This record gives sequence, C-alpha cells and structure tokens, in this order.
Amino acid sequence: MMAVSKLANSFPYSKYILKLGTNTQSLIRGGGMLYFVDTDASMVLDDSGSVTPSPHTVFINDGAYDISFTLANSGKQSALAPSFAIKTRKDTLPGITSYAVFGRGIVQSSSDLPYVFAGPSEEFFYAIKLNSYTTTTNRHCPLAWVDSAPTAVYVNNNTITRAVIKSADLIDGLVEDAISFYGYIRGNNKSAGRPTKFSMPVE
Repeated sequence: MMAVSKLANSFPYSKYILKLGTNTQSLIRGGGMLYFVDTDASMVLDDSGSVTPSPHTVFINDGAYDISFTLANSGKQSALAPSFAIKTRKDTLPGITSYAVFGRGIVQSSSDLPYVFAGPSEEFFYAIKLNSYTTTTNRHCPLAWVDSAPTAVYVNNNTITRAVIKSADLIDGLVEDAISFYGYIRGNNKSAGRPTKFSMPVE
C-alpha cells in the first residue's frame, strides 16, 4: 500500500515530486493500493485550542474513490496506475513547450527523464491512481502473478477488480511477456464496465 498525505504547506512551498526514467530504466507495474490521508486524520483540536496527534486507522476494501478539495478525504483509495499510464497525465499549453500542467501541478520531460511531476497532494493522487475503465481512453490494466495466476487489475466505476487472465482473453501476444516486459496489459473493449479482451501494450 502507498499512502499520500496532505503536505505541511501549500504548493509550491511543499510538493510531491515524481521522476520517471525511460520504460527500460524505471517501471511501475501498478495494481497495489493507493490510499489518501488528509489533515483531519492526523490531529484533533479540543475546546481549549490544544492540538493532539490522532493516528489514522487504515481500512482497506475494494472501493475506488475520487478525492475532493475538502478535509473529508481520509480513507479514500484506488489502485496504483502503471508508469505508462502515469506518463500520459499532462495537459499541454498553447505556445509552451518547456513544460505541461496537470491541475495545479507541473510536468516536465527530457531525454534522461521523460516524466517529472511536481505538485500538491491532490494532483499527485490523481496523477498516479488507476482511473475508471469505463471513463478513460487509456485502458491500461496492471498485470502480475497472483497465487501463480496472471491477474489484471482494473476499476469498474467505484470498484477495484482483480481478474485472472486466460490465454483465450488475449488478442495477441503472451501473458508471460506482458508481465515480464511491461507489467500491464491493454483492455481492448468493455462490457458492463469491464474489459472482455486484452492485447499487448504498444509503446
């Protein structure tokens, strides 16, 4: 599980930074749990104005939730996206080539580091979470061996689903190659919010 928490100061004085190399240098397979802890989970303000620490108790289930810009985000979770999907999380600006944006965050790239993100906690959470399969055009499903079975992860609306992949589910390629070289597989279509066929990644 990876936890993302609120930072001490507002951006840019406090920020999350994520640097990803080329696909052969750094690979985030994704699929693990991503968990948000807000400031309301770390302290309690009593009637006298005193602040005391309040450790947050973690509850994990198969839910996948978006966060809002409030103090009621503690416990919201999703699955971690693979690095190939993370690198697509940026919006270019007309006439600007030195950087892109992602919400309030900044994204830069170079030949050595194709993806560098710097931004506040909310944007960082959105930059690395696995989006709903039904609403995204980048249908990257993390893929790994789970109990000796090739298992893909995707989000169906607000539910994290882990499904065993069979050879008949692939349009092309081998599951073993997708796991070894990429760590994810592409969903090619959807039925009731879930992939029914898969294909090898194209990078």
